[in-house]
Amino acid sequence: MVIKKLLKELIPPIFFRINNKFHQKKLYPTFKSYKDALAAAESYEEQDLIKVIVAKTKKYIEQGYSNKVINFNNLSDARTTRTLFAIAAGINKKTITILDFGGSAGIHYFTARQIISDDISLKWCVVETESLVNEAKKQGLENEELLFC
Repeated sequence: MVIKKLLKELIPPIFFRINNKFHQKKLYPTFKSYKDALAAAESYEEQDLIKVIVAKTKKYIEQGYSNKVINFNNLSDARTTRTLFAIAAGINKKTITILDFGGSAGIHYFTARQIISDDISLKWCVVETESLVNEAKKQGLENEELLFC
């Protein structure tokens, strides 16, 4: 331990910075342009991915989501927490309008429906890729309160 402390005193800090930079691992790539990043990321239009996302939402609905009790003492469920934050600002209104970007085939809408009173109506628009919108509509997830755009 004493040797390490002595070395730190004797070697100028610039050498430590150079050494640290040299050994630093990149956790994510860096791109020169958005076009390069998009090419590396491929696409969110992958049909298998879209079908899985929509199927998960349908399964959530089919399992009787509205009958499940949410434990507000432990909000470790990120979806529930995000949905609570989204609706909290408008909870004293009779209608809440939500514009949901990348809304996982409406899962946040169905979570909100579970949390808030039926007396409050929702205007919920999920903005998604064209492929996901088409699949969600095809699977019958859209209703008078939930739209996909």
